[in-house]
Amino acid sequence: MPVYFNVGSVRLQPSLVLLLLTVIPFVIGWLCGVFGRIKLPDILVVGCCLWQATALMATDGLEASIEPIGVYATQTFGAYLLGRACIRRLEDVRYLATLIFVQAAFMLPFAVFEALTSRSIILEAFSGILPTYGYVYKEPRLGLDQVQGTFEHPILFGIFMAFGFSLVFFRFKTNFSKIFTLPVIVINTFLSLSTGALLSIVVQAILIGWSMVFRVSTPRWRNLAILVVITYIAIDMASNRSPAAVFVDYLTFNTGNAYNRILIWEFGTAEVWRHPFFGLGFAADWERPYWMSSSMDNFWLVAAVRYGLPNFILLAAAFIFALYLAGRAPILDEDTVLLRRGYIMGTVGTLAAICSVHLWNFSYSWLMFALGGVVWFIDAGKAAPTDSGGGTSDESGAVTPSDGAKIPNKPRVIIGDVRYGETPAD
Repeated sequence: MPVYFNVGSVRLQPSLVLLLLTVIPFVIGWLCGVFGRIKLPDILVVGCCLWQATALMATDGLEASIEPIGVYATQTFGAYLLGRACIRRLEDVRYLATLIFVQAAFMLPFAVFEALTSRSIILEAFSGILPTYGYVYKEPRLGLDQVQGTFEHPILFGIFMAFGFSLVFFRFKTNFSKIFTLPVIVINTFLSLSTGALLSIVVQAILIGWSMVFRVSTPRWRNLAILVVITYIAIDMASNRSPAAVFVDYLTFNTGNAYNRILIWEFGTAEVWRHPFFGLGFAADWERPYWMSSSMDNFWLVAAVRYGLPNFILLAAAFIFALYLAGRAPILDEDTVLLRRGYIMGTVGTLAAICSVHLWNFSYSWLMFALGGVVWFIDAGKAAPTDSGGGTSDESGAVTPSDGAKIPNKPRVIIGDVRYGETPAD
């Protein structure tokens, strides 16, 4: 909802109010094991919040940092726990995918109207009730206005819509349903006219295509990773620019934006090395040419510049371990495997897109919510039915058929709660 109100010096949005109301009971539930056992990603997210608080107190002082520490901890760990609490069953994942499609379908006529007329009907309607986000002036692209929707910026609208591409693809199984649902997601994402949002769709489409072409190849994701590394090295050897500069140049709507993102990376990383431990906080500004905007269009870079490298490492590690453990968890139920694939692909596409986009407020909370949802798949196989339809998987990972006789397990390696060697990994 594109509205906000102030309580003292704190600017509250409906999403933040929701998190403030749920964070304490959810923390208690998490500590009591209501959402399953505490996982490594949980610890990393908690560490990220603690480091952000430490860094802000070191750079901005205790008095000035109390408010942002509370807000960012709520948006980070509170939203993460909301995902842990809401995504607890396969039906929850199905419902999330359906809800994303419903929201996209609802927004589509408003997005088309805004793209053609540069008017946001929703922002105009809500402005009569409460203060709303200001309408951002955007340079028209392809003869269309960049759709802001109900977000602070068109980039955020596009990133949010793009997340659901893979999840909707695997949620709706028939070709007819895909023809009906996927264009709704793609058109909304396209109308944001954001390179980052379109990159998310492209990354997800590549992952979907790779999974379908190499369906019977067990190490398909390892092979894809090797191919990406080889491509990176080849571009680095063949070009007089860095591969990142080449990608940015060819994946933006105009050369001006590409050049600006290259400068952001150069001056931003230089700032990280000047202040690697605690970062700059909010009080100090990063060094750059006077004619450059203060906007830093890179979520990961902002995480390091504002709070230091430890914050970036903790946050990145939380995503890496959550995705890895979820992707390697043994799951026998086909529906769960497909929805896991869609959820992980949507998350990976978003993580790639935010290399050229910064997230804040609701968009940042949504990203942490998505991370919390990934964690459920680590344990999803424990209660999933078998392919035969008559067996279940018990705590030890052994499959029990309907007649009660246990099928011996294959040798396996146990890391945390995840057992490898029983079934092919996704």
